[in-house]
Amino acid sequence: MILFLLLVLLLLSYLFLQQQVEGFELGPYYNDAVFDSFYSYHFDEIFNTIPLYEEMILKVMPLLTQGSSMLWIGSRNGHGVQLLNDMGNTIGLDGSSAMVKMSRYKYPSATFMQGTYAQHTLFSPHRFTAVFCPFMELHRVADLDVFMRNVSDWLVHYGYLVLTRIDLSQFPTGLLADTPGTFQYKSEFKGNEWIETFTNASSKTRTNKQTLYPYTANDIAAFAKRYDLKQINQYAGSLVPLQVLVFQKK
Repeated sequence: MILFLLLVLLLLSYLFLQQQVEGFELGPYYNDAVFDSFYSYHFDEIFNTIPLYEEMILKVMPLLTQGSSMLWIGSRNGHGVQLLNDMGNTIGLDGSSAMVKMSRYKYPSATFMQGTYAQHTLFSPHRFTAVFCPFMELHRVADLDVFMRNVSDWLVHYGYLVLTRIDLSQFPTGLLADTPGTFQYKSEFKGNEWIETFTNASSKTRTNKQTLYPYTANDIAAFAKRYDLKQINQYAGSLVPLQVLVFQKK
C-alpha cells in the first residue's frame, strides 16, 4: 500500500512538472497570457526577487504591527507573501491561475487568490492594514485611477500602500538570476513594450511581449491623492535603480 502511494505521488509530481514546461515554442505571448505554466515554472530561474522583497519589507517594517492584515498584489511565486506571514495574515493576489497554482505548491500554508486590482468586490472595504505592489507590478497597471480607488477602499483608515516604481529606461538587471542551462534568456525594451526571448538547446524560441506603463513618482502621487492616499515616504533601492513609495490613507 505504501509503495502504491509513493508511486501515485511520484506520478502526480511528474505530471505537475510536465505541465510547467509545455508551451515553449508557442506564441508570441502577450501581457496576461505570458504568465502561463511555463513562465511560472521558470520565473524564479530568471528573476531574483527575494532580495528585493526583503529590502522592501524591511524599509516599512516599523509601520507594521503583529497581526496585521495584508495584501500582496502580483504575488507570482509567493515569496513576498511567505516573507510577510510572520507579521500577520497575508493574502497573495495574482491574475494568473498558473502562478497561483505554483505559489500554493511552494507555500501550502499561505493564502493565495486568483484575481486583479480591478476587481473591486474581491474584498470588503477596510479589509487590510497594508497593501504591497512590488517589482514591476505597478507598471503593468493599465488604469492607475481604478488601482488607487480600489486599494483605498480596501485599506483601513491610516493603512499603508507600499509600491515599487522602476525607471523603465534602466532595466533592473540586478534582479535577473543566472541564466539557466536549459535555455538562453534575453530581454529588451522597445518603447513601452518589454520583450523576453527564450531559446532552448534546439534553437526553438518563445517570445513574451508585455506593455509597461512608465509612471513617474508625480503621476503616482497625483492619482493616489484623489483617493485620500498621502505619500509619507520614499526610499531608493540599493539593489537596482528603483523607488519604494509609501502612502498612507488619511
